Amino acid sequence: MMNIAFCINDAYAPYVAVTLKSIVENNSSIALNVYILTDGISDKNRCALENILQNRGERSSIHIYNVDDSKLKGLKDTWSIYAWYRILLPEVLPCEVKNILYLDADIVIDSDISHLFSVNMEGKSVAGVIDIQSFKPETYERCLYGAEKKYICTGVLMINLEYWREHNICESIINWARKNEAQIHFPDQDAINHVCQDTKIVLDLRYGILDIFFHRDYFYEPPYRQQLKEAINHPAIIHYAGQSPWVYEQCFHLMQDRWDYYNSLLCKPVKKMS
Repeated sequence: MMNIAFCINDAYAPYVAVTLKSIVENNSSIALNVYILTDGISDKNRCALENILQNRGERSSIHIYNVDDSKLKGLKDTWSIYAWYRILLPEVLPCEVKNILYLDADIVIDSDISHLFSVNMEGKSVAGVIDIQSFKPETYERCLYGAEKKYICTGVLMINLEYWREHNICESIINWARKNEAQIHFPDQDAINHVCQDTKIVLDLRYGILDIFFHRDYFYEPPYRQQLKEAINHPAIIHYAGQSPWVYEQCFHLMQDRWDYYNSLLCKPVKKMS
């Protein structure tokens, strides 16, 4: 069983459809539960998402939750309020959901990722791929912890919901973000990295391939060189962070063609904007 989560508004539902299609194409043999936290999704977009799973029968389902985001009001939102929704997953989802893979909407899955759900998360809060911010001293100055603990990208995040519930991680993140609002730059990501600094797992690069990986020298040196080679030869999760692959001339990711491919498989592909 794979539990996948998205946190979006209605405008981003078509892009999630591309992500969902890529998951289905590469993970056909395993049951799939999709959870969407939103402030509202139209019937049209809801049906489009459900149709992607229709041939999988009872093994797959979509659950959409309209979120009360009152506790998030006033939080700094460099990206959008929906980025904060991911920290509400432990509270909104049923208690029987123990682990979940959160994905941003600008992502495609390019291989079987079922083994990610076998990662030992005991005593761990999150797992994610290293972020470019991890190599900048100022990151740790604002996040208030040592560089040896690394800094991960929260666009692809395996979350131990059970651990979060037991340790009240959501409230800790909100409290830290409010207290340190003046200094944080990527609000929810900075806060998650701070609160989870001692309980996070750093995944290999292939589980969240950012275009920046191909343009910085340190990814061509140990310990990342072999990981980058594996990411190129066997990509698992491709993340188009900040590049919007649905916009012409805005995405320069070396794996842009994979988003275009999965989009083309939809009954009604996303029309790219100029």
